[in-house]
Amino acid sequence: MLALWLLLSALAGEPALPTLERAHAAPYPPGALEAGLEAEVLLELALDAGGRVIDVQVITAAGHGFDEAAERAAWNFVFTPALDAAGAPVDARIRYLYRFTLDEVPVVCVEGRILVAGTREPASGASVVLQGPGDALVSTISGPDGRFRVAELGEGPWQLSASAAGLTTETTSIEVVPGEVVVVTLRLAPARPWELESADEAMVVIGYRVAPDVSQRALGADEIRRIPGTGGDIVRAVQSLPGVARTPFNAGQLLIRGTEPADSGVYLGGSPLPIVFHFGGLSTVLNADSLDKVLYLPGGYGVRYGRQLGGVVDLRVDRELPQRGRGYGSVDLYQATLFVEQPVHERTAVTLSARRSYIDRVLSPVVDVDPSVNIQLPRYWDAQLRVLRRSEDGSTTDAMLVASDDRVTVTQRDGAETYDSSLVTRFQKLWLQRTGPSSSGWLGETTLIVGPQQTEMVYESDQEAWERSMGGGLRSEWTRRVPDGGWAGWRLGLDLAAEHQRFRYDVGDLGGVFRYAGRERGDAVAWYPAVYAEQTQRAGRVDAIPAVRVDAMLLDAGGEALRYSAFTLDPRLALIVRAAESTQITAVVGRHSQFPLIRELLGSSRGNRRLSPEWALQSGIGARQVLTPTLSAEVRLFHSELHDLIVGHDDRFVFEVGLPPSAELDTGDYDNAGSGRVLGTEGLLRLTTARTAAWLGVTVSRSTRVGREREEALFEYDQPLVLTAVVSHRLPRGWQTGARLRYGSGNPYTEVVNHVFDLDSRSWLPIYGETQAERLPAVWTLDLRVDRDWVLRRWILTTYLDLMNATNRRNVEMLNWSADWAEEIPVHGLPVIPAFGLKAAW
Repeated sequence: MLALWLLLSALAGEPALPTLERAHAAPYPPGALEAGLEAEVLLELALDAGGRVIDVQVITAAGHGFDEAAERAAWNFVFTPALDAAGAPVDARIRYLYRFTLDEVPVVCVEGRILVAGTREPASGASVVLQGPGDALVSTISGPDGRFRVAELGEGPWQLSASAAGLTTETTSIEVVPGEVVVVTLRLAPARPWELESADEAMVVIGYRVAPDVSQRALGADEIRRIPGTGGDIVRAVQSLPGVARTPFNAGQLLIRGTEPADSGVYLGGSPLPIVFHFGGLSTVLNADSLDKVLYLPGGYGVRYGRQLGGVVDLRVDRELPQRGRGYGSVDLYQATLFVEQPVHERTAVTLSARRSYIDRVLSPVVDVDPSVNIQLPRYWDAQLRVLRRSEDGSTTDAMLVASDDRVTVTQRDGAETYDSSLVTRFQKLWLQRTGPSSSGWLGETTLIVGPQQTEMVYESDQEAWERSMGGGLRSEWTRRVPDGGWAGWRLGLDLAAEHQRFRYDVGDLGGVFRYAGRERGDAVAWYPAVYAEQTQRAGRVDAIPAVRVDAMLLDAGGEALRYSAFTLDPRLALIVRAAESTQITAVVGRHSQFPLIRELLGSSRGNRRLSPEWALQSGIGARQVLTPTLSAEVRLFHSELHDLIVGHDDRFVFEVGLPPSAELDTGDYDNAGSGRVLGTEGLLRLTTARTAAWLGVTVSRSTRVGREREEALFEYDQPLVLTAVVSHRLPRGWQTGARLRYGSGNPYTEVVNHVFDLDSRSWLPIYGETQAERLPAVWTLDLRVDRDWVLRRWILTTYLDLMNATNRRNVEMLNWSADWAEEIPVHGLPVIPAFGLKAAW
């Protein structure tokens, strides 16, 4: 028995802790070395069953650059696997004390800088990987100034490669010689040159991987999606950038540089999408984990985009093929989400995403305070199925099926009678894109989007309004960047769109948030062909970018009398001056046109063929200055002159929840009798360190309109001052906290100065004062957020608490009036809303 017991014990073994098998010395922080400082940094390392580091947390910080250096070095450690009682490898979590001493300063072997090709901009957070003798592998990331240093490399030849999101991968060979330092400078070109718009833009760069990745360990994408008050939605982060005004009730609209929400375009990889947010703006219609970046262009952009007077938001998909399957499931107060990405071949991957809200089931009983009215809060769902394939020649084929559905329902009971009212918005789109280089140095991209969309409302079962359309677009674009040492680059494109639209509005005298419509109906086919060309001329530190876009609209509504055609010519010019290595100045001027809506052209029995396109002359100048490796500042001045704006039929029914009319309505026929002006400045101060991301954005502007009566008044969404301060800080042990403070001037409104009783209609009528001369009180909100990541055996659990309007401030969003127009009734915004969420990723 004793022998048997000894044999079983030997076979079972005992638990074993991991031991360090291969380490990589961290370069000594230069500032600390010059100051003669030493330090100890206590780290907590999470290891997988193979002994690889999958998470690094700083437990005891030392400052002076020691924490970042130790953290980066630890990612390259390799341990022997931890063993359980049965001798099987298991995941483990250990603590490691990293000592920096002056008598053991590691010898730097390689140092260098990563820059964006064609500019002097540093490529911050670029992944630098070195592969050397004996399959040795060392990696690090570039700092905010693009610099990197690697110490203690073995003697011999090494391959050094650098890559960054949205940029190409560059590789070079180096020879490590004892006692010498190899200095390397690599310039990474845009992987898709059109993604770097040269004219007056701000970017929110998004890139996700659940598994740790060298290029994403620095503060960046993950912190953007954890901005307080956004509910974890990365596209809503755009609403915190300069140039975007605050919408009432935080609705899902983009008010960019003093223009209407309908004046700005939302794109998927350059193809227009019907909407970007679900009802209420709680979530984006696309799962953000399929996105590589979100481009936000408030104005002065290139000719790739057209047919709108305002800004552009372009959702760019992630083109990197996954090396292994990944996914997650998440739930929060509003919705549940499932996301799965799986490689099915070495060059093919499939992604499936589905999301369904249930806030209607959670909060509908709370708002049902009136037994005669049952309100079902908005519910929505969306789904995407995507197939990504990369060919041997470097070309990429991407196919995605996107579907979205939103509904809100109100049930009214009047005795034995029940009346249902509902509003539905849905669309289904097939999106295809193929990109690839040619032998002559051009990069081609062809994109197709097609599918139906509809919006409909039923009011009290006997009144309805709907818009249904089947449409799509085809874009073919060829780009050749300025070659090294060259002087000219090109972008040429063909942009075709078509739409068959039918609509009917039969809602009678409808009150509430919708406007009176009477009865309208229409059926028409519209074509929108366009061509554009852009050239980049480089002379030293200056790029001149002249461009032109030609658009047309051809409408056929079933008869010669209802045919319409219009053409626009939009020249644009941008200048980029790289005044110094850390200073860049841009200037833009150009024309932007927008065609009339089909409904506006069919506004009478014979059509409104006299309507012409609206257009804006936009101009701006801006500068960006890198103040320190972690601090940068931007400022822009912008101006827009709006011409030939279409006015009339203010009493029509529209599918829009916004500010109610607060002045005399223009009920005349549609006409190009309007104009406007927008003038302002934007500033952005951004701080990015290894643990903290923060920015302060401010917009000072004035937006006015001139109507049919030629009287200038403030734009209904004019907000002279909009200020946003955001900070997100990563703490030890997987914790992260953040805050967002937003301040905005109140919207203007027209005061009711008196009221009279009309004997004919037997109702009170208002007498208005000066148009838009009064202003609502200023609005400010404080949002807070706390996140915690738990690294478990095979997956990562993330929990968060997001407090929107944490101070429970009662902001006045709009005004209503009593039945006799004698009393103003303020309508307050949402109270404090706590949102708790869970996410399990594998």
